[in-house]
Amino acid sequence: MLNHQTVNTKDVFILYYPYYPLYRKSNPYIDLFYNIFPEYCEIKSGVPWNYKNIDKKYKKKIFHLHWEHLIYSNRSKQKAAKENIDNFLNRLNKNCKQGWKFIWTIHNEIPHNNKFPELDIYLRNELNKLADVVIVHSNYIKNLLKERYNIKEEKFRTIYHGIYNNYINEIKKEQARKYFNIPLNSKVFLNFGKLLNYKGIDHLLEAFSNSKIQEHNTFLIIAGQIESSFNKKLLNKYTGNSNKLITKYEYIPSKKIQYYFNAADFSVFPYKRILTSGSMFLSYAFEKPMIIPSLPSFENYDINEGCIKYKASNILSLTDALKQSILLNDKEYNNLVNKTKIIKETHDWKKLTPIIENIINEL
Repeated sequence: MLNHQTVNTKDVFILYYPYYPLYRKSNPYIDLFYNIFPEYCEIKSGVPWNYKNIDKKYKKKIFHLHWEHLIYSNRSKQKAAKENIDNFLNRLNKNCKQGWKFIWTIHNEIPHNNKFPELDIYLRNELNKLADVVIVHSNYIKNLLKERYNIKEEKFRTIYHGIYNNYINEIKKEQARKYFNIPLNSKVFLNFGKLLNYKGIDHLLEAFSNSKIQEHNTFLIIAGQIESSFNKKLLNKYTGNSNKLITKYEYIPSKKIQYYFNAADFSVFPYKRILTSGSMFLSYAFEKPMIIPSLPSFENYDINEGCIKYKASNILSLTDALKQSILLNDKEYNNLVNKTKIIKETHDWKKLTPIIENIINEL
């Protein structure tokens, strides 16, 4: 065991994978997560087989894998994807035998763009054999994965997901509304994030089209890149007043994100399935109440406060939730806002440092 009080230099070498500049640009998780590691850790991105001459310099060498599907997602053919996987596994197995410790964080139930589902199962089963520690962000996820991949209980470490509090948040509601030409007395809903089929954009568009919502002074903002696998026909579900729908189907620069959340009264995330929602952690950073489905992953999660819930994949129930949010008085709305503030405070990344240190010491 390493005692951080007696460590004089960088005694622990940690490599994380993947590191793609564009992926990192749109997802702050990596930067926020590794910024909380103890100072005695030397942290780089890469793979162990590219670091062959560091054995004597560090007391511990740790490889940390995220979003494992990126090992093969650049391949369009299954055979080539399988070759990527086997090459990765063979090299990782060799490094583990040479003393590297292996941490695997599982972020998703299945990859978002799951081109080769059988390969994903194969890869996860093989990674399970090599992993010393498996990190997840809720006990629901742990129980789901433990049963599906037969991962041993003692491998799991459950840590909360921190709030994405790294974005600029300086402007007021008035300035944000002016940016979109939305009146201050309107109710504004926001769906923010990449457009993917499982995110239920079609349900949101259909619910917002309902006359129960259209009769009020309401607006819906949908902002985010359209992923290649997204069925664009789903966007045709909106049949309401076109002046009430504001769309920005592109990457939103970090400095502009504050305009979207500060213009909104509610974030709406009508997932059809989800394990961990980065968009929710962004919404909490801006202290924005949410409308979310009653999915098992949310019901068993420690951050579902400040939310109005509806029956998952039920458009009428989503419509009723939108209506409920419109009719809230100031006291009821502020009560939801105050709950988001509590979550924002209790899920600060910096509070995870002792937990991370314990995991490192256990290896």
